[in-house]
Amino acid sequence: MTNRCTGSISPSHCEYYGRWSFSNNLCALTVARGMLWTPFVDSVSPPFKCPHPEGLRYVNNATLDLAMAQVLVGFVTVEKFIWPTEVQLWNEKEQLAVCLQGTVEMRRVLMRTKT
Repeated sequence: MTNRCTGSISPSHCEYYGRWSFSNNLCALTVARGMLWTPFVDSVSPPFKCPHPEGLRYVNNATLDLAMAQVLVGFVTVEKFIWPTEVQLWNEKEQLAVCLQGTVEMRRVLMRTKT
């Protein structure tokens, strides 16, 4: 579930934005390349693999693919908002396997390559 907020996170500044549901082959989808979350999953330690064993995971310096986020939300300028988000992944037995809550603020960063 995703909300979008302007200026700050408070009931008067936030609104429900949307919910996306995926129901097939979730483990493979989680580690799929070229997705909005691919850079985020790449920053998980220990590395996220299928099937994933129980245990804590740590995330450091995570990023998302901003171009892919723009495709998902369409005409909305993603960096204009603060995005409180909750991700729940349920296994094939309909048991909660992963729960992640966080706040996303998108910023465009110019990447320069050394020549």
